[in-house]
Amino acid sequence: MKKMLTLILLISVSSLVVADLQWKTEVTTEADKRVNRNRMIMTTYAKDGDVRQVFTEVDNQRNPYYSDSVEWLYKGKKGVMYLINHDEKTYTPMEMDMLLQMAQMAGDMVNISVSDYRVSHQDLPGETLLGYPCKHVKIVTDYQMTIKVAVIKKEFTVHDEKEIWGTHGIKGLKSVAPAFLNKDFKTGFEGLDKMIAQQTGLYKKIGFPLKTILYSLQKNKRGKVLSESTTTQRVTGIESKPLKPSLFELPEGYTEQTMAGTDEDGKKVKLKDLFKKDG
Repeated sequence: MKKMLTLILLISVSSLVVADLQWKTEVTTEADKRVNRNRMIMTTYAKDGDVRQVFTEVDNQRNPYYSDSVEWLYKGKKGVMYLINHDEKTYTPMEMDMLLQMAQMAGDMVNISVSDYRVSHQDLPGETLLGYPCKHVKIVTDYQMTIKVAVIKKEFTVHDEKEIWGTHGIKGLKSVAPAFLNKDFKTGFEGLDKMIAQQTGLYKKIGFPLKTILYSLQKNKRGKVLSESTTTQRVTGIESKPLKPSLFELPEGYTEQTMAGTDEDGKKVKLKDLFKKDG
């Protein structure tokens, strides 16, 4: 799910950009009462609907999707995300349609439902960040999520508080596109889709996010805390300048690596082959 949300983020950002743009973001996550802390720097480049994201100064190098040796490249015209691994000299294409089919296929084995969904938003006093006037909005969501896998059932409540500082003042941006979520994205799980659609409606008028703070708390049905974290994303610099087209090309000499799965007989196959129609 996190991988898919990353894809949605880059797709939505690429829809905002109408000129060459690059920006640097500091991301800090604190969890378990600040016992676990992770920090990284993301540098993002955008040109003509393509987006490249580079990670540096990553504290947790064990995450295979975010490390100093990994980059994300989204090709807007193809609608394909590439996970580039410089250590292995490989790139893995992940098409949006394939990821959605994966979610739908998982829906045959996994059932996810959302109930008691409540959302509220509050307009807070605006601020100026990096010289840009920003709207400041706080969005609070509460809901209960139930996940069923075969005979196993898990129920927990989620409480999220998200503050966003967004602006329409950056040269080279469209102001009408949502900042975080692609409005046409569907997970295949009805409750989640309704929740995403409702949140997207709130994000549309905020603009490009220069700072976000997300506090998330999950509890089981007996009230025990399962996870608690605060993630802060802060853009530390942004500029519009010509970017070379070669920046958005796959590295030469790298080998394509295909996402793998298993068929009905348990044999490892390419995921795209799992989605081919019979005959």
